[in-house]
Amino acid sequence: MPEKSHQFQADELAQGYNEACRVAPRSDLLTSPTANISKRYLPLHSVGFVVDKHVHKLPNPRQPWLCRRCLVFKQHGAVRLLSRWLVVRASNPSAKWRIPLEPHSASPPVPQEIPIRYINPVFRPPSEAQSLILPVTNGCSWNKCTYCEMYTEPQKKFAVREEQETLDAIARCAALYGGQLQRVFLGDGDAMALSTRRLMTVLEAIKTHLPAVRRVSTYCLPRNLRNKTVQELTELHEAGLTLAYIGAESGDDTVLQRVNKGETFESTFEALDKLRAAGITRSVMLLNGLGGRELSHQHAENSARLINATQPEFLATLVVSFPQGEARFRQNFPEWEPLDQAELFVETAQFLQALELKRTVFRSDHGSNWLALKGVLGAERARLLAEVQHAIDSPQSAPLRHASQRGL
Repeated sequence: MPEKSHQFQADELAQGYNEACRVAPRSDLLTSPTANISKRYLPLHSVGFVVDKHVHKLPNPRQPWLCRRCLVFKQHGAVRLLSRWLVVRASNPSAKWRIPLEPHSASPPVPQEIPIRYINPVFRPPSEAQSLILPVTNGCSWNKCTYCEMYTEPQKKFAVREEQETLDAIARCAALYGGQLQRVFLGDGDAMALSTRRLMTVLEAIKTHLPAVRRVSTYCLPRNLRNKTVQELTELHEAGLTLAYIGAESGDDTVLQRVNKGETFESTFEALDKLRAAGITRSVMLLNGLGGRELSHQHAENSARLINATQPEFLATLVVSFPQGEARFRQNFPEWEPLDQAELFVETAQFLQALELKRTVFRSDHGSNWLALKGVLGAERARLLAEVQHAIDSPQSAPLRHASQRGL
């Protein structure tokens, strides 16, 4: 395994901390058994092993980890050691190890400060795992979608971050990480709520201080493009904004109204069309099962109609889920009935069958999905449909995730 420098991206430090805080309360940091380890290689039973400045694959890439204080975290099936302490949870939830490690004398220093002020919890798309997460807002300006739990905590109330704080954070990241940063994700849930002038200022600062950055991306609510012209979006693209993630969720107006999305088929279409005209790559997300049993068919058909009309470069489907319970969701949709596993596959098949795409990269491999699907539409539609049909007809032999493996 090749060595990796300790000069990690700022978001890796923060994301490891944020993820760990969400997984483990402080009371979980037990110290029994404790052992002084002087060996450079540290075996951790069946969990995996760490070298003080190496990254090693885990035997089980889905093995959860936790560390509230130490900024040790797992990413893409690997454990990364960012300080002297390591805390790992084994497959037995009651078995934990906290092990003090002696730092290798040749290891470069680990930055003691995170150069950006993050407000937990911090979210990003899965494909932004290697990006610097740069908050320009806090929370979501709409934040009324009943299916979304991301920004419901009090500290995530929507606010625009002070411009100078953002510019200072960019400068600090440049000083710490310089040419190592190649991707930046503008957080939180709604960077496009900023004026074009504010966004241009941020993009110009990124270009000035972080010249190695090749991709700047952001979440984008369709409603926040209503007052931005194609010309303004083109200017943002020329300044470095290359990718926008749009949570369309559905193309059906009834479903959108029931979940209080605040959008319609037409408003989402107009936003996606503006981004296309400006040259900004679009990644569209849809929620499998959002319409429940009653609206499943029209949810699939009209979602496909939206995607056909806009031909996005990337498309992802996730399964709707409610880790914090369904009470908030049912306030406006009391008759909603969840789809079972087979019904989710049937809805996915209906959606894929209705698609008429030229070249869209399709992913349905989020942790919420029972069946991971990857391909290019429309070239690989037949193969993807066959995989879904196999899951419908013979679920016992299909490569389905176990319920414990789903990231809910």
